[in-house]
Amino acid sequence: MDLEFLPHAFPSYIHSLRSFSPDPKVLIVASSISDEDLCRALFLGIQGFIPYESVDRKLILAVQRISEGHLMVSPEMLEKFALYASKLVVSKTGTRPLFSSRQKVTLNLLQRRMSNKEIAGALRISERTVKFHLANIFSKLGVNDRHSAVNLLNSTGLAQEFGAQEIDAEPMEIVK
Repeated sequence: MDLEFLPHAFPSYIHSLRSFSPDPKVLIVASSISDEDLCRALFLGIQGFIPYESVDRKLILAVQRISEGHLMVSPEMLEKFALYASKLVVSKTGTRPLFSSRQKVTLNLLQRRMSNKEIAGALRISERTVKFHLANIFSKLGVNDRHSAVNLLNSTGLAQEFGAQEIDAEPMEIVK
């Protein structure tokens, strides 16, 4: 996947690829990518990254390694990824919850593919408050959109923490 030629953020393309194949092999090629974006991409299931200046030397090796089930990222990047991942799974260790109870409920509804308006109605809050919760959730997860958030939660196993039993109010019917 060449990031320079994608008109939209790469997480949406990875999500689309998954609709055709449950385990696509994805190698990102770009002039550069931030460490944080590469960590997000690894969570979304990409297998490697090669900067443009290394394509002529590393592309064949990358394709071979990825086809054998390995990753094509530097050891330094794997260390950064481990630190990034540990922040996301803190809630599983019980030391400090990653999300507030209201954020968990919002995530549950987000996983059900509800719109902001539907979430607001179900929680009896304003759409502006929903946007506020989502902005905080996205910040904690290091993502920019709802699809990336849901993909990340599913890929890390955190999604199971936000089951329907978390909802503390009966959802209101949305009047359209």
